[in-house]
Amino acid sequence: MMSSCIYLLLLLSVLGANVQGQQGQRRCAPNGQVQCPASGPYTMITTTSDADYTYIATTGCPPYPLGWSNPNQACIQDLNFTIPNTPRFASVPIPTGQRLRQYTGVYYLSANPTPILGPVGVLLNGVVAYGPSAICGGNHPCPADDPNAPSRYVDVEAENRSGLDQCGGHASGQRQYHVHTGITIENSTGRTACNLPTDTPGEHSVLLGYMLDGFPMYGQFSQGGRRPTQLDSCSGHTHMINGKMQYHYHMPNDFPWMIGCFKGCPIVSNNPNQLGFSTTDATYGCPTGLATDPNPLYEDAVDPTASTSSMGPTPTSSVQATPSSGVSLAGSIVLLIAATVLLYISV
Repeated sequence: MMSSCIYLLLLLSVLGANVQGQQGQRRCAPNGQVQCPASGPYTMITTTSDADYTYIATTGCPPYPLGWSNPNQACIQDLNFTIPNTPRFASVPIPTGQRLRQYTGVYYLSANPTPILGPVGVLLNGVVAYGPSAICGGNHPCPADDPNAPSRYVDVEAENRSGLDQCGGHASGQRQYHVHTGITIENSTGRTACNLPTDTPGEHSVLLGYMLDGFPMYGQFSQGGRRPTQLDSCSGHTHMINGKMQYHYHMPNDFPWMIGCFKGCPIVSNNPNQLGFSTTDATYGCPTGLATDPNPLYEDAVDPTASTSSMGPTPTSSVQATPSSGVSLAGSIVLLIAATVLLYISV
């Protein structure tokens, strides 16, 4: 643990020098922000925790070379997320965006319920995850003023696949880098390029991040290294992990690309302009939520009376970086930072 702390301090000291060196010469016009570094060393992520929440601070910059095609610059942000250590299930899942139909070659999303724009989660490399939707116009060539269009929301991954970088991301009009999809990080090559932990063949995928409701996001593979046999509309399911029945998400290779809905109650302050409705609409039962899953989907046949854990990133939680390892959210991040620093030290 001491060595991990040394690596973290080393990274932060080098990063500070790197950012200061960019002041005045690499600004994100026109608002004077500093552009995300085009090469390493990179900003990662820091966390603190108390009994109820884990607090994540990140600049949101990609810890890998910049490479998307839209004209937006990625700027260093001051992003802070509050993740519940003990997630509460929503009475009804809260949709992030539902695909409607194709029109003029573009996949549109339903306007009812309104898709959630902006952050839906945070990955272990400090990159923010967005939902499946974008608004027509700007970088999206769909006809924003077409009166016959099904809605003003489009499937951003299908619409911008050629414009996303090697990790499924790009910068928004607000100059915030984010990813929409994990289809490019299914294998070890993609994960390594995107500074995320890799899977072990034949085993359950590793932990990749947390969604804003506190439930963890794993890679594309489930038990035994197989594709998940059953996923709910949110892209999650429940099965045994580390001796407990636990709900979790898997990163899909198709729509909704990240999550199709929040299974739990998200913390509104993480995306206040988009998540406020989840607490004002009584349909979802948030923010109080439920301690147990009202409609569990089990991947394998299990005893329906078995305890279903609403695990979250508490320091004493059993959330794992892999189902067989005792690494919490904070521990996973420290290990990832240490590995990154060692990589640069060895170069």
